[in-house]
This record gives sequence, C-alpha cells and structure tokens, in this order.
Amino acid sequence: MGPRGQSLARIGLLCVLFTIFCAMFKDWTSMRASERIYVEIFENTSKTEGKGMVLGTGGVKFLPAKSMDPREVMKKDLPDTWPFLWKCPGNPYAIPGPEDLASTRSTCLEIYEGALGFMFLNRRYPEEIVSYVENYKAGSTSIVETILRNRCPNIQLKHLRPYGMVNCVIPIRRGYQNITQEYNLTKVKAFTIVRHPVKKFISGYGTAMIHFNIAGRRIRPPYLATLCKVEEPKRFVEFVNLFVEKGLDIVNPYLKNGKLLNFWKSFEAAGFMHMFSQTWFMSLYPGPIEYIGRVESIEEDMQYLLQQHLHLNTTGEFLWKNSEESESKRNENNTIFQPPWKRSRYLTSDDPDVRGAIDKLNRYFRVELRAFGYDPL
Repeated sequence: MGPRGQSLARIGLLCVLFTIFCAMFKDWTSMRASERIYVEIFENTSKTEGKGMVLGTGGVKFLPAKSMDPREVMKKDLPDTWPFLWKCPGNPYAIPGPEDLASTRSTCLEIYEGALGFMFLNRRYPEEIVSYVENYKAGSTSIVETILRNRCPNIQLKHLRPYGMVNCVIPIRRGYQNITQEYNLTKVKAFTIVRHPVKKFISGYGTAMIHFNIAGRRIRPPYLATLCKVEEPKRFVEFVNLFVEKGLDIVNPYLKNGKLLNFWKSFEAAGFMHMFSQTWFMSLYPGPIEYIGRVESIEEDMQYLLQQHLHLNTTGEFLWKNSEESESKRNENNTIFQPPWKRSRYLTSDDPDVRGAIDKLNRYFRVELRAFGYDPL
C-alpha cells in the first residue's frame, strides 16, 4: 500500500472511531439526568440500609473558620460531564443540586420575582456588606429575625445627631435579581447556615403539608390532591419516591415564563421549595459563599457573625426562635389532610417502607452529606 493508501486508511479509521464516539455520546445524553447521576454517584453506595456509604471528613470548613465555597467542594463529587449537560446563565458559581439532576432540565430554575436572600450593613460600617444566603428549614426565619432585632430606628430629627454613634443594622436588599449589577459580590461577606440534608427534607415535608392544607381543595395538579389524602406513613414514602424520581419536574405546574412562582404567588410552590436541597438554595446566589454555619451550633455561629462581621455587641441567649407551638397548632387545624408525623417518628420508625425512604434520601443527598461531614441516618 502506497503513502496515499495509508493516508486514506488512517482517515477511514478516524471516521469509524468518530462515528462510534458520536453513537456512545448520543446514548449517554439520551439518558435521563437522574440515571446518569445514579450511575456516576450512587453506584458504589446502593446498599439499602444506607450504612455502607464511606464519608470523608467533609471539605467545608465551618465557623469561625473561613471556608472554600461549598459549591466548589461539591463539584468534586459530581460527574465530570455535568458542565456540558447543565447550565446556569449569568451565575458561574451555580452547580446542579440533586433535584436538578433528577429532572429533565438542562438549565437552572429561577424564581419568579424571587425574594430569597438578604443583605445587611452596620450603620457605622457602610463599606462592610453582609449577605445572608437563605436556606429554608435551616433556621432561616430565626437568622433574619435575630439580625433585624438590631435594626436601626426610623431616622427622625431627634436621631440625626447621635445616629453615627449607634451600632445598628440596616437591611439594604432582599432577593438576588440584578444583584451583580449593583454590587461586587467578591467584596461582600456572604454566609449561610446548613443542616443535615435528610433532617432538613423531613422538616420541609412537614411544612409543605401545612402549605398544601392551606391551598386545600384548590390544589392544582390532581395527582398532588390525591397524594395529600393518603394516610401516614404511606404518604411520606410516596412523596419521597415522587421527589427523588422527578426532581424539579415536580414544580412544572407552578412555572410562569419559565420561572418558579414565589412564596407570595403560590403556597403550593412554596411548600415544595421547603424540601429543596441546600445546593439549590446556595446556587441561587451568584457570588462566593465563604462563611458556613450549622444548625447544630447556630447560637455560637450567629453570635460570631453578628460580632465579627456586623460589629454588634451580643451576649447571652439572643437568638430569635420560631415557635414550635404555632406549627403544631397549624397541624391541629388541618381539617382537609391528615397532619404529618413528628419528625423524629420517621427516623425511628420500624416500618420497612419508611426505612427504605430514609435510605433513599441518604443516597439522594450523598454529595451534601460528604461535603458537610454528616453521617447517613
């Protein structure tokens, strides 16, 4: 075979290899994201007990230390192919959460006229801006109310003269819309508080049932109205199965112009949001997050944040606490759907279906468990 023939043979071989590669890539991209994430992440952790997962020490550092952004830590446990399969335009810090990967979506989900997240500054230190990256069911109400306890009074004539000497907080922003056009977020001190992801989901499920009860007979998708009428614990098990299987597709009925209706537009959509992962909430924020606290140490963490970053003098028991009685009363007034169990009951139940649902959540939130150093339940 002459040089020309050898060249043609090489070109032919390359064409064959390229055709095989394209066919394999087509098969790969045709898989649902949930199947891909299962193959790449859950393949070695599929024991039904949820006890066989090997956890590292967690890559996130907690307060008072400064941490690498949790999303950067969690990237290491995601498939190498995710940047080609999922995008979040305008937010280079975002990564897909488990609900993104379990859905058919290829882009991040925005909130319609969203109001998540707060920015504060101390009146005496206007150049030091603190951003709270809100995370439902991880003390978010307590955090905001605790900070606002130190809110500056309304500016009146009698306050003007001594005002510069007063240590007090001014809320300067709510929500992330167009935030990067107004602030250089690399100079903002952003923090969030995290929680064991399975406990957070169970707590969010209880809150979601309150929201669905408020919506009552107006619940939009027929399947949701039917599911809400199922008795515990079967309803919890079916909710877990539905959530893990569909991911963000579960909120498709609550989209407007491709964006999720917010708390004030749809109580049902807000109910589902309480069960979303911490990754999803963090990835709404288009800047770095370097200060991470935990619900288990929220008193100490909030004290540190208020003293060191908002320059407030706080001592003793200062944390605003959400009333558990109000939630229990709302459950007692639940006249349409059966109230959910107490959170601890799901975790201690001997029911094999409930145990299986908890194990499924352990696998579903595996990336967060590793990053935050939590053990499976």
